[in-house]
Amino acid sequence: MTAYANEPVAPQDTSHDHRTPQDTPGRTKSAQDDVLASELLTVGQAAQVAGVFTSRIQNAMSSGRLPYVTVGASRYRFVTRSDLETWAEQLKGR
Repeated sequence: MTAYANEPVAPQDTSHDHRTPQDTPGRTKSAQDDVLASELLTVGQAAQVAGVFTSRIQNAMSSGRLPYVTVGASRYRFVTRSDLETWAEQLKGR
């Protein structure tokens, strides 16, 4: 659809903007951002680090055996590297 010179243009809906804080104009990346980015793992990353299938990570999260966090209103779950290491050690002890 072409907008003409005198036609109003609808504002962009940014409510579903998935940029990270580092991508936000005018915001500088902090050391805390680096720590969080290196400590938070996606389900896929956690499975790769632990050497298990993603379904095993998801089941452990759902049952409460593996703590997780969500960021903002995201439906995505993240696990910290330290929680993953603790959980993996418990698996080895079984």
